[in-house]
Amino acid sequence: MLKAHKFQHRTCNCAHVDSKFKDASGHVCTTNLEIVSDEYTRNLMKKGTTFRDLYQIFEVDDKAGKDDRPHEIIMLDSSLDNYIDISSDLNEVPKYWFYEWKGLLLQKAEARLEEMLQEQRDRHQDAPEEEEARELSKEFLASFRTEHSIVTADKASNTYVVVCKPWLCQQAMQEAHNTHLMSALTSRALRSLRQTSSSAWVNRWL
Repeated sequence: MLKAHKFQHRTCNCAHVDSKFKDASGHVCTTNLEIVSDEYTRNLMKKGTTFRDLYQIFEVDDKAGKDDRPHEIIMLDSSLDNYIDISSDLNEVPKYWFYEWKGLLLQKAEARLEEMLQEQRDRHQDAPEEEEARELSKEFLASFRTEHSIVTADKASNTYVVVCKPWLCQQAMQEAHNTHLMSALTSRALRSLRQTSSSAWVNRWL
């Protein structure tokens, strides 16, 4: 939505797309993943929005640059500190009561995280062709998303929907404009009604 105003005026490529991928508007709007020409990407998308092929590592901004632990552990550590601060104040107990528990929890989390990462490395170390396919998929998506938006279906959140990006942005901007306009008109009408009406019930109920 933040970039909708930039894309709404772009010329789309829908005129050159097979009609089976379009809705009544004449623009691409489909759950038919045949529109995704990259086979690796298409097969992943067919598994649904909740499927995760690889564990995705979190990125955090370590401004000090002194903590070389995994980012997930840094984030967990910070979250536990916040929890301890709140619990200590709420229950009126010293913070050090929580320190042993926190240390054990972090140890278990680090051990399990390393197991997961090793399992992932073992699973993919003998598949260089899959790594190549993954890189090609990234390049394909970067290009594909310049013309299409990939969203989820309203009543089927596990289903991908491919939509013409310029058209979608036009609809988003139009809806935002109409919502703002309606809000402004409603406020203006209420002010006018209060100013011109002498009936006590108007101010009481409006």
